[in-house]
Amino acid sequence: MSSAVVRPYYPTLDSRRGICAILVALFHLRANSHIDLLPLVRNGWLFVDFFFVLSGFVIAENYWKRLSTGQVGFGQFIWMRLARLYPLHLFMLLLFIVTEYGLSVLNEYTGGAGREPFTGSRNLGLLPENFFLLQSLGFSGEQSWNGPSWSIRAEFWTYCLFAL
Repeated sequence: MSSAVVRPYYPTLDSRRGICAILVALFHLRANSHIDLLPLVRNGWLFVDFFFVLSGFVIAENYWKRLSTGQVGFGQFIWMRLARLYPLHLFMLLLFIVTEYGLSVLNEYTGGAGREPFTGSRNLGLLPENFFLLQSLGFSGEQSWNGPSWSIRAEFWTYCLFAL
């Protein structure tokens, strides 16, 4: 017989989390289309909190007992969470860096007609705290590089608190 741990599964919560994620993504997309006019999309920011509550419940339900009994250690739990969150964070951060570089190339060809690259909230001095998911902890006091990724930062540090 197998001694596999049976974890509770809530398909209704998964579907609601998916709907929340789509609405939040549409809210941030700002495509200037008829979809933007829908009240559900215009108020998509409200679904961030709902998504966090649902996700927190699912994570707690899946890991509480395993963490408290030592079946999963703190380091292993954090590594699993980081492996799930960090690739998207890193991809988007690299995309922003490439975009800033492209802006600098474009400015060379246009004689500096555009915004100065790598300045303001996208200056190079803010990259380390963004790279290490520290920008939500108030070191620089501003949203930088990828503003919407505050949720990934908050989620990661909340996982750390949960595991402790």
